[in-house]
Amino acid sequence: MRMIDNRQISRRRVLRHAGALLALAGAWPLAAAPATDEAGAFMAQLAEQAIATLRAEDLTQEQRAAAFSKLLNTSLDFDSIGRFVAGRHYQKMSPQQRMEYHRLFAVFVVKTFARRLGDYSGESFSVTSTRQIDDQHALVRSRVIRPNGPPIELDWRLRAGASAYRIVDVIVGGVSMAVTQQQDFSAVIARSGVDGLLAALRVRADESTAAAN
Repeated sequence: MRMIDNRQISRRRVLRHAGALLALAGAWPLAAAPATDEAGAFMAQLAEQAIATLRAEDLTQEQRAAAFSKLLNTSLDFDSIGRFVAGRHYQKMSPQQRMEYHRLFAVFVVKTFARRLGDYSGESFSVTSTRQIDDQHALVRSRVIRPNGPPIELDWRLRAGASAYRIVDVIVGGVSMAVTQQQDFSAVIARSGVDGLLAALRVRADESTAAAN
């Protein structure tokens, strides 16, 4: 089953590029002065950890991917993103479907981003500003300078957790990854129902033989 139909090719290309940026954002050196607010500090720490992972010469590619996956697991708010992406269909899921959906969604996101580790090609990353949206959310604005192309503006939407911020969305050129993925998932559910979405996620997460919980 295709997660995105042919009419969504342009949006899919933007999303693919945004996914690569999200996976590799921490690999680019911060050009701005160290952020003093918590949201900016979160992104700075993420960058530092990702740099250490990607530059570690004693790690194999598989070990590097595993370490980066662990980093994504601690920096992305999978539960919030997953519920938002499922949209109104989330309320229609059974407890068993929700459990499997959250598990598959996390695997799908991590594996998608981890596969893009080789996309880094000398870009530089700078935090340009931060803004508190409300009591729980902050927006970190950043700029990617590319060797062979115009700069890309990235907005990171963060949600404050019990002990740290977590990424809940990244916006590239006004395109929200979370909203785009929600539209794609809704299209799959409209065609094949929730079970069809779960089946497609198993395939995309390389878990096509996994049984439903």
